Amino acid sequence: MLAFGASHFASVNRPVDISVPSIKNLNLFFYIQVVFQERIASRREAEYSRLKKEREDHINQVIASRKREREIKRKLLFYLKSEEERLTKQREEEEARKHEGTAP
Repeated sequence: MLAFGASHFASVNRPVDISVPSIKNLNLFFYIQVVFQERIASRREAEYSRLKKEREDHINQVIASRKREREIKRKLLFYLKSEEERLTKQREEEEARKHEGTAP
């Protein structure tokens, strides 16, 4: 047999008495919940923005570094080519002087 009497079931079916203070407490609870969710969303957005900026800065640094490397390589190749042309021209002039000096 159940431990509850008929009076227990009668109290369960009664309408719920909602007083004004409890409604105010619910509204306050929901307000606090919304504020908390907004704070969390704001912090996550700030963190996402910070990480995005760091990632973009890093990518820009890598791009700038590679550009500098290409520029240095281009200048070095230009210098080496110019130096090679100068040495070739100098050898040709020396060869021409030798042939002029041996010709009667």
